[in-house]
Amino acid sequence: MCLLELFVEWDLQRIVCLATNHRDANHPLRTRTGLLSPCAIEYAAQAMALHGALIGQDAGTAASPGYLASARGVRLHLLRLD
Repeated sequence: MCLLELFVEWDLQRIVCLATNHRDANHPLRTRTGLLSPCAIEYAAQAMALHGALIGQDAGTAASPGYLASARGVRLHLLRLD
């Protein structure tokens, strides 16, 4: 499942991606009440993985697999993303 639609730009410190599928009625993470805001963590994790792969490619090495084990201190100010 790839939620990111467009890679815009990146450097060693940041990446900018675009996704507009948060309003899609067939979104794979949507519940019957909508796309809940914790799903933003998955969008961020996918952007982080892409960033790591781009950094590795730029350095001529393969990106090593990574896992998001926890997300601490997250403050969500909206119930839903849609």
